[in-house]
Amino acid sequence: MAIKSFDEYFKEYKNYDNGGELDQMIIADAKKVFETLKTPEAIEQFQKADYETQQKMVKGLDDGHSGASFAYVCAVAHQYASYKAVEAPYTFDEYFVGYKNYDNGGELDQMIIADAKKVFETLKTPEAIEQFQKADYETQQKMVKGLDDGHSGASFAYVCHNAYIYATYAQKYVKEDTQGKIAESKNERITKQDLTEAMKGTEYDKPDLKSVILDMFDKHPDMVKTLVDAKDKEGKPLFDALDVNGILFNCKDTIEKHPDRITAVLSNPEEVEHICSWNSRGAGLWRAVGDPLSSTVEMNPQAFGVKPQKERITKQDLTEALDRATYDKSVVLDMFDKHPDMVKTLVDAKDKDGKPLFDALDVDDILFNCKDTIEKHPDRITAVLSNPEEVEHICSWNSRGAGLWRAVGDPLQSTIDKNPEAFATKRRIKDLKTKIESTKPKPKPKKGTSILKSIQRKNDSNQR
Repeated sequence: MAIKSFDEYFKEYKNYDNGGELDQMIIADAKKVFETLKTPEAIEQFQKADYETQQKMVKGLDDGHSGASFAYVCAVAHQYASYKAVEAPYTFDEYFVGYKNYDNGGELDQMIIADAKKVFETLKTPEAIEQFQKADYETQQKMVKGLDDGHSGASFAYVCHNAYIYATYAQKYVKEDTQGKIAESKNERITKQDLTEAMKGTEYDKPDLKSVILDMFDKHPDMVKTLVDAKDKEGKPLFDALDVNGILFNCKDTIEKHPDRITAVLSNPEEVEHICSWNSRGAGLWRAVGDPLSSTVEMNPQAFGVKPQKERITKQDLTEALDRATYDKSVVLDMFDKHPDMVKTLVDAKDKDGKPLFDALDVDDILFNCKDTIEKHPDRITAVLSNPEEVEHICSWNSRGAGLWRAVGDPLQSTIDKNPEAFATKRRIKDLKTKIESTKPKPKPKKGTSILKSIQRKNDSNQR
C-alpha cells in the first residue's frame, strides 16, 4: 500500500505562524527527528530526555526553538511515525537503511546489520533475542546459524541490540508470517468452544477434567496466548486445540507456579524441534519442561532454580584485547584452549565489591606471563585468589595481571600458611618442619639437675 511521504503528509502544514518560517523550521526538524528515531516510542523518549541527550540522539537540529515550537517538532514527528507504523511499517532493511554506528557505515556496520537480521528472522521475539544474548557461544551457534565469526564482544552486542529493537518494533506494528507476506491483522485465537469440541471422544471429555481445563483457560489468558502464538520452524502453529487441552491439564502446576519454564522451552528452537517429533505435542512440551535441554537451562537459569551463569571471556575478546598488547597471540590463545579451568578461575574471580577482578587484557597478560605457573603449579594461583588480602593488593596495581604475577611469585605469608603444599619446595618443607619443631615446648629438667650441674661446673673451675 502506497502511503504519503513525510513531505506530502505535511505539505500544507500551517500552525505556529501560519506556514511561515517557524512552521517550516518545525517541519524540517520534525523530519530529522522522525528519520533518526523512526518509532513513536523512541520519539516519546527523545522528548522526555534532557537537552544534552537530545543533541546526541538527533544531530543538526535548529537552536532557535522555544519550548513551545520544540514541542511541536516532537508532536509532528510522533504523528507521522504513528501513521507510518500503522499504514506501512518498516521492513528490517528499511528500518536500518543508512545505518552508521560502529564504523560510520563501513564493513563492520554492514556485518552487524546482516547478522542482526539473521538473529531477528530466526528468533523473532524480543524475549528470545534476550535469551540468545545471555547464552554461551556454543548455544548461540546452535540457536542462530551462519553468523559471522569476526565479531568482537562490542560488535556482537550491537548485533543483539539491533535485532532486539526491530523485534520490539515488529511485535507491535508488523503483521508478517515467516515468508514476509502480510498476514491477518489479528492472530487466530483458540476459544473455549474450540477446546470443548477438541475434547470430544478424548480422555478429557469428562466433567471433572473439562472443568479444570476451562478454568485454567479463564485464569491464564497470557499462557493460552503463548501456546497459541508458538510456531514450529516453518512458521505454522505449534499446538492445536487438543494440544492446548493437554497442556492446560497436565502442566497445571507449572503454569501456576513456574510459567517462565514453558516460555523458556518455547524460546529455544532445539526444544521446539524435539516437541515436533512427538505424536502429541502437548506431551512433548510436558516432557521438555520436566527435563529441559542444558541449553534451555543455561539461557534461563533462574526459571529452573539455577544460579545465573557468569559471563565468559571468549577467544574473540582476548584477540581484541591483544591489539593493545605485545604478547604472542599464538601462545595466549593456545593457553586459552589448553587450560579452560584456569580461564574460568580467572574470569570468576571477584574484587571485594563483587565485580570481575580481571578483564580480557588482564587474562591475556596472565596466560602469557604466568604460563609456567599455570602448567606446573596452578594451585598457587588458586591459593592467591582465595586470600582477600592478596586480592586487595592485586587491585592496587594498574595492571591486575601483573599484580597476580607478582603475588604468585612473592606470596604473603598468610597465603603460604593456608596453602603450604602449593608453595612448598623440599627445602621449604624442611624449614617448615624445623619451624614446627622449634616452637614445641622444651621438657622441664628433673629435680636437682640444675644444682648438680652447678656443682660440677664449680669443681671443673677449681681444677683449672
